[in-house]
Amino acid sequence: MSNRILWVLIIIWFIWVWYLYYNLTYLPNKELKIQKQLDEQQQIIEQEKEVKKDIVLTKQINDKVETTNQQKIEELKANNTKYKTFTLDNWKKIYFLEFSNKLDLYVNDNKIWNFELVSPEFLRLELVDWSISDLYIEVWGDKFYYDSIYKNIVKVNLDIDVIYVKKVGNNNLIFVTNKGSFNYSIFNKTLEYFTYFNDYIIYDDWYIWIVKKDEKRILTNLWFETDNNLVVYYNPTTKEKNILYKTDLEIKKIYLNNNKVLIKNYNWEIFELENIE
Repeated sequence: MSNRILWVLIIIWFIWVWYLYYNLTYLPNKELKIQKQLDEQQQIIEQEKEVKKDIVLTKQINDKVETTNQQKIEELKANNTKYKTFTLDNWKKIYFLEFSNKLDLYVNDNKIWNFELVSPEFLRLELVDWSISDLYIEVWGDKFYYDSIYKNIVKVNLDIDVIYVKKVGNNNLIFVTNKGSFNYSIFNKTLEYFTYFNDYIIYDDWYIWIVKKDEKRILTNLWFETDNNLVVYYNPTTKEKNILYKTDLEIKKIYLNNNKVLIKNYNWEIFELENIE
Protein backbone atom coordinates (compact mmCIF):
# COMPACT_ATOMS: atom_id res chain seq x y z
CA MET A 1 0.00 0.00 0.00
CA SER A 2 2.73 2.35 0.91
CA ASN A 3 4.43 1.68 -2.44
CA ARG A 4 1.36 2.77 -4.32
CA ILE A 5 1.17 5.97 -2.40
CA LEU A 6 4.84 6.56 -3.11
CA TRP A 7 4.38 6.08 -6.84
CA VAL A 8 1.36 8.36 -6.82
CA LEU A 9 3.40 11.04 -5.06
CA ILE A 10 6.25 10.57 -7.54
CA ILE A 11 3.87 10.89 -10.48
CA ILE A 12 2.30 13.98 -8.93
CA TRP A 13 5.77 15.45 -8.40
CA PHE A 14 6.70 14.84 -12.07
CA ILE A 15 3.44 16.39 -13.21
CA TRP A 16 4.09 19.40 -11.02
CA VAL A 17 7.63 19.73 -12.24
CA TRP A 18 6.51 19.41 -15.84
CA TYR A 19 3.78 22.02 -15.25
CA LEU A 20 6.24 24.41 -13.73
CA TYR A 21 8.71 23.84 -16.56
CA TYR A 22 6.05 24.24 -19.23
CA ASN A 23 4.62 27.46 -17.83
CA LEU A 24 7.74 29.03 -16.48
CA THR A 25 10.32 27.97 -19.03
CA TYR A 26 8.96 26.37 -22.20
CA LEU A 27 6.07 28.73 -22.92
CA PRO A 28 8.06 31.96 -22.31
CA ASN A 29 10.92 30.65 -24.44
CA LYS A 30 8.52 29.66 -27.19
CA GLU A 31 6.79 33.06 -27.12
CA LEU A 32 10.15 34.77 -27.11
CA LYS A 33 11.27 32.69 -30.07
CA ILE A 34 8.04 33.41 -31.96
CA GLN A 35 8.34 37.13 -31.20
CA LYS A 36 11.95 37.06 -32.34
CA GLN A 37 10.91 35.38 -35.58
CA LEU A 38 8.17 37.96 -36.04
CA ASP A 39 10.65 40.76 -35.36
CA GLU A 40 13.10 39.27 -37.80
CA GLN A 41 10.39 38.92 -40.44
CA GLN A 42 9.27 42.52 -39.88
CA GLN A 43 12.86 43.69 -40.14
CA ILE A 44 13.24 41.77 -43.39
CA ILE A 45 10.03 43.37 -44.70
CA GLU A 46 11.25 46.84 -43.73
CA GLN A 47 14.61 46.18 -45.35
CA GLU A 48 12.89 45.00 -48.53
CA LYS A 49 10.79 48.18 -48.52
CA GLU A 50 13.90 50.32 -48.16
CA VAL A 51 15.61 48.40 -50.94
CA LYS A 52 12.57 48.89 -53.19
CA LYS A 53 12.49 52.59 -52.33
CA ASP A 54 16.17 52.86 -53.14
CA ILE A 55 15.62 51.00 -56.41
CA VAL A 56 12.71 53.28 -57.39
CA LEU A 57 14.63 56.40 -56.36
CA THR A 58 17.74 55.24 -58.18
CA LYS A 59 15.65 54.50 -61.29
CA GLN A 60 14.03 57.93 -61.12
CA ILE A 61 17.41 59.60 -60.75
CA ASN A 62 18.86 57.51 -63.58
CA ASP A 63 15.85 58.24 -65.79
CA LYS A 64 16.16 61.95 -65.04
CA VAL A 65 19.90 61.92 -65.71
CA GLU A 66 19.35 59.91 -68.88
CA THR A 67 16.61 62.30 -70.05
CA THR A 68 18.76 65.33 -69.24
CA ASN A 69 21.73 63.81 -71.00
CA GLN A 70 19.58 62.93 -74.00
CA GLN A 71 18.26 66.49 -74.11
CA LYS A 72 21.80 67.81 -73.99
CA ILE A 73 22.80 65.42 -76.74
CA GLU A 74 19.86 66.54 -78.88
CA GLU A 75 20.67 70.20 -78.21
CA LEU A 76 24.31 69.63 -79.11
CA LYS A 77 23.30 67.76 -82.24
CA ALA A 78 20.91 70.54 -83.20
CA ASN A 79 23.48 73.25 -82.57
CA ASN A 80 26.19 71.36 -84.40
CA THR A 81 24.03 70.52 -87.40
CA LYS A 82 22.45 73.96 -87.81
CA TYR A 83 24.48 75.52 -90.55
CA LYS A 84 23.13 79.02 -90.00
CA THR A 85 20.27 80.37 -87.88
CA PHE A 86 18.29 83.57 -88.40
CA THR A 87 16.39 85.36 -85.66
CA LEU A 88 13.46 87.43 -86.93
CA ASP A 89 10.84 89.40 -85.04
CA ASN A 90 7.92 87.04 -85.44
CA TRP A 91 9.58 83.73 -86.46
CA LYS A 92 12.01 82.31 -83.97
CA LYS A 93 13.02 79.11 -85.73
CA ILE A 94 14.47 79.74 -89.15
CA TYR A 95 17.67 77.93 -89.98
CA PHE A 96 19.66 76.05 -92.59
CA LEU A 97 20.83 72.48 -92.07
CA GLU A 98 23.56 70.85 -94.08
CA PHE A 99 22.49 67.45 -95.39
CA SER A 100 23.93 65.36 -98.23
CA ASN A 101 25.98 68.28 -99.48
CA LYS A 102 22.83 70.45 -99.70
CA LEU A 103 21.33 73.16 -97.51
CA ASP A 104 17.84 72.45 -96.20
CA LEU A 105 15.85 75.49 -95.08
CA TYR A 106 13.59 74.98 -92.07
CA VAL A 107 10.85 77.31 -90.93
CA ASN A 108 9.47 76.47 -87.48
CA ASP A 109 11.10 73.03 -87.79
CA ASN A 110 9.37 72.33 -91.11
CA LYS A 111 11.57 71.83 -94.14
CA ILE A 112 10.42 74.11 -96.95
CA TRP A 113 13.22 73.97 -99.54
CA ASN A 114 16.78 72.95 -100.27
CA PHE A 115 19.60 74.89 -101.89
CA GLU A 116 23.11 74.34 -103.12
CA LEU A 117 25.72 74.27 -100.36
CA VAL A 118 27.48 77.62 -99.92
CA SER A 119 29.47 79.26 -97.12
CA PRO A 120 27.33 80.82 -94.34
CA GLU A 121 28.46 84.35 -95.23
CA PHE A 122 26.76 83.99 -98.62
CA LEU A 123 23.37 83.33 -97.05
CA ARG A 124 20.88 86.15 -96.48
CA LEU A 125 17.38 85.84 -95.09
CA GLU A 126 14.96 88.53 -93.88
CA LEU A 127 11.28 89.35 -93.70
CA VAL A 128 9.65 90.98 -96.68
CA ASP A 129 8.60 94.43 -95.44
CA TRP A 130 4.93 94.96 -94.75
CA SER A 131 4.14 91.26 -94.79
CA ILE A 132 3.42 88.98 -91.88
CA SER A 133 5.78 86.13 -92.61
CA ASP A 134 6.95 86.17 -96.24
CA LEU A 135 10.71 85.83 -96.65
CA TYR A 136 13.37 87.21 -98.92
CA ILE A 137 16.26 84.76 -99.34
CA GLU A 138 19.65 85.07 -101.01
CA VAL A 139 21.95 82.11 -101.63
CA TRP A 140 25.23 83.07 -103.28
CA GLY A 141 23.53 86.05 -104.93
CA ASP A 142 20.55 84.05 -106.20
CA LYS A 143 17.32 85.65 -105.03
CA PHE A 144 14.22 83.84 -103.80
CA TYR A 145 10.82 84.78 -102.44
CA TYR A 146 9.02 82.52 -99.93
CA ASP A 147 5.25 82.86 -99.94
CA SER A 148 4.11 81.87 -96.45
CA ILE A 149 0.47 81.45 -97.53
CA TYR A 150 1.11 78.96 -100.34
CA LYS A 151 4.30 77.57 -98.73
CA ASN A 152 6.14 78.05 -101.97
CA ILE A 153 9.52 79.45 -103.00
CA VAL A 154 10.00 81.34 -106.27
CA LYS A 155 13.35 82.26 -107.78
CA VAL A 156 13.54 85.85 -109.00
CA ASN A 157 15.99 86.43 -111.86
CA LEU A 158 17.57 89.66 -110.71
CA ASP A 159 21.34 90.22 -110.87
CA ILE A 160 21.54 93.60 -109.16
CA ASP A 161 22.18 94.02 -105.42
CA VAL A 162 18.98 94.39 -103.42
CA ILE A 163 18.69 96.74 -100.44
CA TYR A 164 15.34 95.42 -99.23
CA VAL A 165 12.08 93.93 -100.52
CA LYS A 166 8.54 95.18 -99.91
CA LYS A 167 5.19 93.56 -100.57
CA VAL A 168 2.47 95.64 -102.25
CA GLY A 169 -1.00 94.17 -101.99
CA ASN A 170 -1.22 90.44 -102.48
CA ASN A 171 0.44 90.13 -105.88
CA ASN A 172 3.44 92.45 -106.12
CA LEU A 173 6.91 92.75 -104.66
CA ILE A 174 9.14 95.80 -104.91
CA PHE A 175 12.88 95.15 -105.00
CA VAL A 176 14.61 98.35 -103.90
CA THR A 177 18.14 98.85 -105.27
CA ASN A 178 20.62 101.68 -105.75
CA LYS A 179 19.96 101.62 -109.49
CA GLY A 180 16.21 102.02 -109.33
CA SER A 181 13.45 99.64 -108.29
CA PHE A 182 11.87 96.52 -109.74
CA ASN A 183 8.21 95.62 -109.54
CA TYR A 184 7.81 91.84 -109.45
CA SER A 185 4.43 90.29 -110.22
CA ILE A 186 4.00 87.19 -108.09
CA PHE A 187 1.12 86.06 -110.30
CA ASN A 188 2.83 86.56 -113.67
CA LYS A 189 6.42 86.08 -112.42
CA THR A 190 7.56 89.14 -114.36
CA LEU A 191 9.87 92.05 -113.48
CA GLU A 192 9.25 95.67 -114.42
CA TYR A 193 12.14 98.10 -114.01
CA PHE A 194 11.70 101.72 -112.94
CA THR A 195 14.87 103.72 -113.33
CA TYR A 196 13.40 106.74 -111.53
CA PHE A 197 12.01 104.83 -108.56
CA ASN A 198 14.20 103.63 -105.74
CA ASP A 199 11.27 103.21 -103.40
CA TYR A 200 7.64 103.77 -104.26
CA ILE A 201 4.02 102.74 -103.77
CA ILE A 202 1.10 102.42 -106.15
CA TYR A 203 -1.75 104.65 -105.02
CA ASP A 204 -5.02 104.85 -106.97
CA ASP A 205 -3.29 103.68 -110.19
CA TRP A 206 -0.53 106.23 -109.92
CA TYR A 207 2.81 106.23 -108.22
CA ILE A 208 4.18 108.01 -105.20
CA TRP A 209 7.89 107.64 -104.73
CA ILE A 210 10.67 109.16 -102.67
CA VAL A 211 13.75 110.83 -104.10
CA LYS A 212 16.61 111.50 -101.73
CA LYS A 213 18.59 114.69 -102.10
CA ASP A 214 21.83 112.77 -102.72
CA GLU A 215 20.36 110.73 -105.62
CA LYS A 216 21.83 113.03 -108.27
CA ARG A 217 21.17 110.68 -111.19
CA ILE A 218 17.44 110.56 -110.52
CA LEU A 219 17.20 114.30 -109.78
CA THR A 220 18.99 115.09 -113.03
CA ASN A 221 16.75 112.78 -115.05
CA LEU A 222 13.67 114.34 -113.49
CA TRP A 223 14.95 117.91 -113.99
CA PHE A 224 14.54 118.53 -110.30
CA GLU A 225 16.87 120.73 -108.28
CA THR A 226 16.53 120.59 -104.53
CA ASP A 227 18.39 120.46 -101.25
CA ASN A 228 15.58 118.46 -99.67
CA ASN A 229 14.27 114.93 -99.85
CA LEU A 230 11.23 114.70 -102.11
CA VAL A 231 7.93 112.87 -102.22
CA VAL A 232 6.93 112.80 -105.89
CA TYR A 233 3.68 112.02 -107.67
CA TYR A 234 3.75 110.29 -111.07
CA ASN A 235 0.86 109.48 -113.39
CA PRO A 236 1.88 106.58 -115.70
CA THR A 237 -0.89 107.42 -118.18
CA THR A 238 -0.25 111.12 -118.67
CA LYS A 239 3.45 110.93 -117.67
CA GLU A 240 2.79 113.88 -115.38
CA LYS A 241 5.05 114.20 -112.36
CA ASN A 242 4.90 116.68 -109.53
CA ILE A 243 6.58 117.22 -106.19
CA LEU A 244 4.11 116.60 -103.36
CA TYR A 245 6.44 117.30 -100.45
CA LYS A 246 9.87 118.67 -99.75
CA THR A 247 11.26 117.63 -96.40
CA ASP A 248 14.44 117.56 -94.35
CA LEU A 249 13.23 114.31 -92.85
CA GLU A 250 15.65 111.49 -93.62
CA ILE A 251 13.24 109.12 -95.32
CA LYS A 252 14.12 105.45 -95.24
CA LYS A 253 11.02 103.80 -96.74
CA ILE A 254 7.53 104.57 -98.01
CA TYR A 255 4.51 102.32 -97.42
CA LEU A 256 0.85 102.01 -98.24
CA ASN A 257 -1.22 100.53 -95.43
CA ASN A 258 -5.02 100.59 -95.23
CA ASN A 259 -5.00 103.23 -97.96
CA LYS A 260 -2.72 105.44 -95.86
CA VAL A 261 0.58 106.65 -97.27
CA LEU A 262 3.25 106.24 -94.61
CA ILE A 263 6.93 107.08 -94.54
CA LYS A 264 9.53 105.79 -92.09
CA ASN A 265 12.72 107.58 -91.12
CA TYR A 266 16.03 106.09 -90.00
CA ASN A 267 14.92 106.32 -86.36
CA TRP A 268 12.06 103.93 -87.26
CA GLU A 269 9.50 106.68 -86.68
CA ILE A 270 6.45 106.48 -88.96
CA PHE A 271 4.62 109.50 -90.42
CA GLU A 272 1.43 109.67 -92.45
CA LEU A 273 1.27 111.83 -95.58
CA GLU A 274 -1.95 113.82 -95.73
CA ASN A 275 -3.74 115.86 -98.40
CA ILE A 276 -2.29 113.91 -101.31
CA GLU A 277 -5.47 113.77 -103.39
